[in-house]
Amino acid sequence: MTAAPPESDVPGDSDAPADGGPPEGAATPAGDGTPAGSGRRGRRPKGTKRGASRPGRGDAPGDGAGAPAEDADAAVGGADAPADGAGAPAEDADAAAEAEAPAGPAEAGARGEAGAPSEGAPGEAGVAGASAEAGPPAEADLVRASGVLKSLDGTAALRGVSLTVRQGEVLAVTGPRGSGKTTLLGCLGGLLPVDDGEVWFAGRPLHSLPRTERERLRREHVGWVGSEPQLVPELTVRENAALPLLLAGAGRRAAYTAAAEWLERLDVAGCARLRPAELTQEQRQRVAVARALAPLPRLVLADDPTAPLHRDAGEQVLRVLGTAARSHGLTLVLALNDPGQARHADRSVALLDGALSEPAAPLAEAAAAAAAAPA
Repeated sequence: MTAAPPESDVPGDSDAPADGGPPEGAATPAGDGTPAGSGRRGRRPKGTKRGASRPGRGDAPGDGAGAPAEDADAAVGGADAPADGAGAPAEDADAAAEAEAPAGPAEAGARGEAGAPSEGAPGEAGVAGASAEAGPPAEADLVRASGVLKSLDGTAALRGVSLTVRQGEVLAVTGPRGSGKTTLLGCLGGLLPVDDGEVWFAGRPLHSLPRTERERLRREHVGWVGSEPQLVPELTVRENAALPLLLAGAGRRAAYTAAAEWLERLDVAGCARLRPAELTQEQRQRVAVARALAPLPRLVLADDPTAPLHRDAGEQVLRVLGTAARSHGLTLVLALNDPGQARHADRSVALLDGALSEPAAPLAEAAAAAAAAPA
């Protein structure tokens, strides 16, 4: 399709004849006796070079009408059709036929007849650009793994795992020890690079990001709870819980306030000024959970968080994690050895020998079916 003439070559409104101008040649000078629009070719004044004011053959639209001066920017911007709806070039028969037919939605978007078109992209390109800018749906996937392979010390830990976790979802990954749960969580959170396959986090490809980018993304958006607390022994409980916020640049008062809230929910607020060595293993694990939740990350990965806890304490920690995720819109992935604890999640998958052994099942439906079954 022939591009519209640049702004310097586009005639102004006062220069364009009423009927579209002569088919070829320059505009007729005033007073030469040739009436405007008569179709006769006017004489060229003496001293004027041939073709000096004649537009190039490739620049003239097929219907002979130049683009108005105020639409020159749109023509130069890359639009294939003039913004005022002028016909297509004569050599493009298909485009000319479309110009005679009523404008469809794509043409209307390009010509400004129905909504604002995508900048510099007429027709179908404008429609595609509009849909791309609409943004993800409300329940967009936060994490997506596809065909993930990972080996540790020469042993296959993950064998082609494909998994999707939606924003705000609580997902439980169950399986015995050695099934690959910890490795899967490490790959989903960017802690471990994959050997093959893809892992996407919030639209970003973790599988192809350099290590420094993965670490920055993990610090800013991922909270981690392991089966061991791993607190900083030189810091107090309050300082440990506030550490992610302090490292992110938050003010000391704001960081301590957020940490105190989660320490209170986990029943260890009275230990705020103590150091980890003065706590029991159960208390240290509660502090580790508070540390993961204090910055309200988009994704919380909890790898067997109840391992060092008694049954009742473990149930409380799982309730706090689930409540925090649902009340603050966090996404939570739990790796659990006990399939019975998966009732705290919205959905559950089983991992065995590095592969998903069954599709994800909604736990609400499973719990309802179990409650309805006879004793």
